[in-house]
Amino acid sequence: MRIHRGIGLLTATLLLPLVSSAAADAKRGEKLYTGRCGACHSIADNGAGPRHRGLFGCKAGTQAGFNYSDALRKSGIVWDDQTLDRWLADPNKMVPGNSMAVQLASDPTDRADLIAWLRAATTGEGSCQRAGSAGQGQSAAHR
Repeated sequence: MRIHRGIGLLTATLLLPLVSSAAADAKRGEKLYTGRCGACHSIADNGAGPRHRGLFGCKAGTQAGFNYSDALRKSGIVWDDQTLDRWLADPNKMVPGNSMAVQLASDPTDRADLIAWLRAATTGEGSCQRAGSAGQGQSAAHR
């Protein structure tokens, strides 16, 4: 009986982020991105923060043309819904010593909405190191 409860709890824990993102409001996420993230980030261009095109599946700290902190480059993070959720909740807790000093979305609904919009808006070629890729700075099409 314990095993069945444990499996049920594990399944629920793994599926919770998927349920949350399915109910997320990407239009609201776009507004949140513009208002909270847009001063430093954009989809297409590096600014005070790195661009986000091609974000999902990228290893953190590998987007070409941006000077990342050593902490983020060495973090081993691959950006997906779960890692972005943790990052947006508290980047300094997730990667101590990184250079993003702002906590942008402590509210889980805000994070889910931001992630839903980012998933749609950042598709396309990036210039980061993809998960499973040996060559830093290569896009998925150029491995």
